[in-house]
Amino acid sequence: MEEQVPTPPVKQSVEIVASFSGKIATGRFENESPFFSIKETWSGLTDGEIESRQKVLHEMCYQRFNAVEQQSLVDKIMQQRKDLRFYEFEGVQMPSVTSVIGWDDDFFVSPGDLVQYAARGTCLHKQIEIFLTAGQWLDIKDIPEVYPEYVIVKKGELGLKLDDVDFRAFLAKNPMEVIKTEQTVFNMQDRYAGRTDLVAMVGGKKTIVDFKTGSTINQEKAFKQLAAYAKCIGGIEQLMVVHLNNKTKQGFSAPILTDKIEEHFQLFLKDRRIFKERFGV
Repeated sequence: MEEQVPTPPVKQSVEIVASFSGKIATGRFENESPFFSIKETWSGLTDGEIESRQKVLHEMCYQRFNAVEQQSLVDKIMQQRKDLRFYEFEGVQMPSVTSVIGWDDDFFVSPGDLVQYAARGTCLHKQIEIFLTAGQWLDIKDIPEVYPEYVIVKKGELGLKLDDVDFRAFLAKNPMEVIKTEQTVFNMQDRYAGRTDLVAMVGGKKTIVDFKTGSTINQEKAFKQLAAYAKCIGGIEQLMVVHLNNKTKQGFSAPILTDKIEEHFQLFLKDRRIFKERFGV
């Protein structure tokens, strides 16, 4: 006679409750104490299934607490450092690539001057983006998205110009096939994000291109930035920095290229670890 295996007892109806609470000592408020609780009603579950489900609910509560903790920390950082930028992806706050690389930069210009330089860069980037995607070269004053920045540049005491570089001449001399412009990218493994200027085919190679409009460029930082983006996209074969500047008669410098993506990415990861140690996120 075959031996009967006893069936685990089944609960007719049961409430499963899990919760998690804790203190956030480093957030925007002193000793925040968020509390999360989840309750479910089930029927037909065994004791083992109930225990397993309770563990799942507890983990869900913990993840919600963790998300609030990270957001609180980011809020505090942004209150103290308005120059740093974060992106949210799937509930996770991640620092921008440029924040990771440049959080400890020493600026020898006033905040007011920085606003004007940034506004000029925003205007030129938008003008280029429209030209690459729509084939139209618009006067910046006719681009609604950047009109506030246009006013900042025009009324700024620095007297910055918007027509002293020549992207169209650069493109004529350095043709490329556009794949994607202004793409927001994320790296969940190393927890960072950013926005690319351009992904294009250049000389038969898939290339990330970055346009720099300042008076000078830091080549090492530029390549770390692009290598970080490359690891988010995949299939990138080379990095290209385009310096549009008024120090040359033609309005641009020769592009700078490298295929040493992994080498520059490892340098970026070092910056990412330092950022984590400094800000906790």
